[in-house]
Amino acid sequence: MKIDPQTSNTSTPGLQGRSLRPPLTTTVEPFGSSVIAYPASWYYFSSVRELSKGPIIRDLLGRQLVGFLTKSGKPGVLASRCVHMGSNLGAGCVIGESLQCALHNWRFSPSGRCEEIPAASEIPAFAKQTSFPAQVRGGCVYFFNGPDPLFPLPFFDGFEPQQLVAARPFVEFLDCPWYMIGANAVDVQHFAIAHDRRMERKPEVSYPNPYVHRTVCHFEVVGSSLSDRITRRFGGPHVRLEIVDWGGTMIFARSVLAKTETFGIVSVVPLAADRTMGHVTVMARAGNGVVNRILLNPLQALVRRTLIRTFLRSDVGRLAGTQYSPHTLIGIDDLFSEYFDWLKGLNRPKPVI
Repeated sequence: MKIDPQTSNTSTPGLQGRSLRPPLTTTVEPFGSSVIAYPASWYYFSSVRELSKGPIIRDLLGRQLVGFLTKSGKPGVLASRCVHMGSNLGAGCVIGESLQCALHNWRFSPSGRCEEIPAASEIPAFAKQTSFPAQVRGGCVYFFNGPDPLFPLPFFDGFEPQQLVAARPFVEFLDCPWYMIGANAVDVQHFAIAHDRRMERKPEVSYPNPYVHRTVCHFEVVGSSLSDRITRRFGGPHVRLEIVDWGGTMIFARSVLAKTETFGIVSVVPLAADRTMGHVTVMARAGNGVVNRILLNPLQALVRRTLIRTFLRSDVGRLAGTQYSPHTLIGIDDLFSEYFDWLKGLNRPKPVI
């Protein structure tokens, strides 16, 4: 089943009044450090700026991948070892629209197909690298974990990228499994305890399509920190927070206050079993006019970036060492249980390398 994120209904009513807590005899297996099957979803690979300098090797999803940009700017993400003799393609170079292996100059297109073998007149059928669909957006390269995307690279529902202005992305490294990032985003207990947010009503949970987990929360900002005082002064005390999680790896947060609105994208990048990178892009609505484009839009995005980074950075230490076990959750952990049940039901591609 393929989904269009721009037309899928993300206004589906929540599951209010319905218990989400599974029975204690649940057969959900703990993910733990044994996770090797990552969801068939989109993942951040690198910035366009990095790839413009040449091929880059990344250890992601339990695999070693190579990324590159062709002369025309088309991105490619392939298995890093050449199918010929296993040479590392990261040591090669880009020639036109292909990545050339450094050992025997075999050339591969972004689709993985071998385009040329200098020492042979025919290209054998096996001469194809495992490839991952890749796309450029906002100066970043993303790839899909699977032969064909189950859904297009998502964005905020009802918005086009040009309607928002982005601050410079930042990254945070966390000593926990990848799946704890999305779980932390729906941990409303944690919002109250660690971030001084008083919940004003029961969270609404919905599933606009099989690949999306959507949570809407309403909070009051009650903290006394400088960032909270700034938030109340310039935005207001009441927050509607919508978190839309695509495939467990692309998290879109939209925070609406009386006077301001903030958009954030967290790309979850699994580096190792218990090591994860969060690539974060904070955005604001783009105003029209020369003054907005040159001064006000970037300034608003920068202020939001500063506040959001302060908010998120405090969680880095708190999440260290955390992982999921279904047998240690209690009644108040309904949202956790529900989230992990959704997560374990996502498509996993078959091993390809």
